[in-house]
Amino acid sequence: MKFHTKFFVFLAQLLKVITMKNTLIVISSLIFSTMSLVAQNYSEFQTQSNGLIYSESAMSKLHYIVDLLNLRFRKCDINRSFRSYPSTLFKN
Repeated sequence: MKFHTKFFVFLAQLLKVITMKNTLIVISSLIFSTMSLVAQNYSEFQTQSNGLIYSESAMSKLHYIVDLLNLRFRKCDINRSFRSYPSTLFKN
């Protein structure tokens, strides 16, 4: 007997024992647990041949950008004051 058949036989026997209210709770918990198992196996991003979610061409472009930023911000000016723009408008 296959696993699915055994599972459904067990489920039918279990549903005979419990009340209607508990049946809804058991069915909903089975549905949600099944959905969570499916969601864990689903991958939003494809894994590339290099083992990452980015392709080799994207990685080379990102490497170029990071190198440029490292050259631009090679020195940290500690004495420089940074000011941010207000992020909200206050009405009086």
